[in-house]
Amino acid sequence: MSDHIQIGDISPRVQHIGDGTQTVFTFPFPIFKDEDLEVYINGTLKTLASDYTITGAGASSGGE
Repeated sequence: MSDHIQIGDISPRVQHIGDGTQTVFTFPFPIFKDEDLEVYINGTLKTLASDYTITGAGASSGGE
């Protein structure tokens, strides 16, 4: 039997404040696939692959 994502009692929203040098930001909740996560910068929805990448899809602990 394969492993399953564990869904915890955590808000599926994180807000980070950039400092102009940090390029990796974490999210502490599971997503099933990269497209399940939306990234906004200054209220503008960004495009996966051209504006940002995701690691950790399918992991219970979240990703970056």
